[in-house]
Amino acid sequence: MTAHVRIVGRIALRYIVSLWAASVIIFMIMRLIPGDPAEVSLGETATPQAIESMKHTLGTDRPLITQYFSWITGMLHGHFGVSYSSGTDIGPILMDRTAVSLILVLTSMVLAIALAVPLGTWGAMRNHKPDGTALSVLAHVGIAIPSFLAGILLISLFAVHWSILPANGWVPPNQSFTGFLRRLILPCCALAFIQAAILTRYVRSAVLEVLHQEYIRTARSTGLSTLHALVAHGARNAAVPIVAVIGVNMATLVVGAVLIEQVFVIPGLGSYVLDAVNSRDMITVQSCVMMLVTITLTVTLATDAIAALIDPRMSRSRLV
Repeated sequence: MTAHVRIVGRIALRYIVSLWAASVIIFMIMRLIPGDPAEVSLGETATPQAIESMKHTLGTDRPLITQYFSWITGMLHGHFGVSYSSGTDIGPILMDRTAVSLILVLTSMVLAIALAVPLGTWGAMRNHKPDGTALSVLAHVGIAIPSFLAGILLISLFAVHWSILPANGWVPPNQSFTGFLRRLILPCCALAFIQAAILTRYVRSAVLEVLHQEYIRTARSTGLSTLHALVAHGARNAAVPIVAVIGVNMATLVVGAVLIEQVFVIPGLGSYVLDAVNSRDMITVQSCVMMLVTITLTVTLATDAIAALIDPRMSRSRLV
C-alpha cells in the first residue's frame, strides 16, 4: 500500500505542477491577444478618460503579476472574475455550464466503454474469423467519422425523418427528467459511437496481447475456456493499457463535446467559450479554458492512478 501511495503522490504532484504551468500559459496567451478589453467594452467612440476609468474598474491597469495572482487566488476561492462584456459574475454561469458538459462527456464515455469492452474482447477472441474481421472494419469506419457529422446524421434520422427524438435543446434534470433524457440521447450517441470505435481497437489489441501469453495457454490447458482464462488471469493485464487510453481519449472527448454542443444547441462549457471569444471577453475565455484544462488533467490523474493501482506487474518489492 505504501508503494501505491508513493505512486499516487508523485502523480498528484505532477498534476499540481501541470495545473500551475497551464495557468501561467493561459494567462500570458490571453495578454498577447490584440485589443484592449476596456476599449472593446466601451466601443470605438469612448474617450481616453472613460477607457482609463474602465481599465481601473476591470483591473487591467495593474501589473501583470498582480493580475495573475488576483485571478488564481480568486479561482481557488471560487471567484472566477467578472465578465468584461456583461459585468456579471462568471462563477455561477461557469459552474452551470461545466455541469452540463460533464454530464454529456461522462455519460458518453460510460456508453463508449460499455460498447467497446465487450466488442473489443469479442473481436480479439474471434481474430481472423469473418465476424471478427467485420467488427474490425466497422471500428475503422467509425474512427474516420467526425463526431459533429455523426450528430448531424443522427438528427436527420431520429429527429427529422422519424421524429422520435428532439433535434436540439437542453432541459435540466430537476425540471423534467424525461425531457432531460430525451435530449441527452442523440448528443451522447454522437460522441459515444466514435469513442467506442476508437476504444474497440485498443481493447482488441490489449486482449490479443494477453491471449498470446504463456499463462493464458497454461490456464486453458487445465480445462478453462478462453473467456474464463482471460477473466480469471488476464483481465488486469489487459485493463492497464485500456485505462491509459481512456484517460487520453477523455481529453479528445472534451474537445469533441464543444462541437456537439454547437450542433445540438446545448448550453455547455464549449458554447460558453465560443460566445466569450466572439464578444472578446478575455477573463471569461481565460477562466473557461482553465476549467477545461483542469477537467482534462483531473481525468488524466485519475486514470494514471487507477492504472498504477491495478497493474499486477508493479510488485511491492519493485516499487518501494
